[in-house]
Amino acid sequence: MRRLACLLLVVLGCGKAEKPARPRLVEAPVPPPAPRLDAMARDWEGPAADWEPQFVAFSQSKEKSRETGDYSLERGKGGHIAVWRRVQPVSGDAFSQLRDDALATQVQAKLAADESTRDLEVAIDAENHTVELRGAVRSPAEAAHAVRLALSAPGTDRVVSRLTYPR
Repeated sequence: MRRLACLLLVVLGCGKAEKPARPRLVEAPVPPPAPRLDAMARDWEGPAADWEPQFVAFSQSKEKSRETGDYSLERGKGGHIAVWRRVQPVSGDAFSQLRDDALATQVQAKLAADESTRDLEVAIDAENHTVELRGAVRSPAEAAHAVRLALSAPGTDRVVSRLTYPR
């Protein structure tokens, strides 16, 4: 009887020791590549060229503020116009620690490289990621273009335009 019981256990597989299952290899997901500086710079491209007429219209109106696309425009007490992006790029990127003097230099380089702003005499200051433009331009359209270029500089959060032009 004992032999029969052992035979049943062996036949049914209850009495024999099983080999432990081999662990399955599972591929871990590959992390995405680290963002490149040129990809991060695209986040700071600033407003599109078709944004400039919105700035011109605001500069010639009596409105105190206006929202256009991702940007807000606000008229200060002294008549200057402040422009900033309402939604900021995610912090922690390579441009979040850009120093003010480097930011001012970068904006100056953008203005000097652009054919329509190259000859303008514009003073540029930067403090806490806010760029201030001062000087005389020929038209509101030139002011709008200079502001758009300043907004496109990586690290610029806000632009204060104290640019004057004939009315």
